[in-house]
Amino acid sequence: EIPKRDWSSDVCSSDLPPDIKPGKYQNVYKPTTVVEFMTLAEYRMGEVRHQCVVYARNERFYVRSIAEFLAKFRHIGG
Repeated sequence: EIPKRDWSSDVCSSDLPPDIKPGKYQNVYKPTTVVEFMTLAEYRMGEVRHQCVVYARNERFYVRSIAEFLAKFRHIGG
């Protein structure tokens, strides 16, 4: 679990990296699994900062690095 003080989600869609778009994403390994991108977050471990993707599936929230998210999911729209 990530303590709330260690992440931030003040991101506009215009601040998103070009590979990340708002909307739904499909799991490339399990096509029946669809998730919804929520926001970017910054996770800090000491002085090191990491940008992560926060996404939702079945009313639960998950956090992955941008690289992991893009390797596992592809954008399918709205």
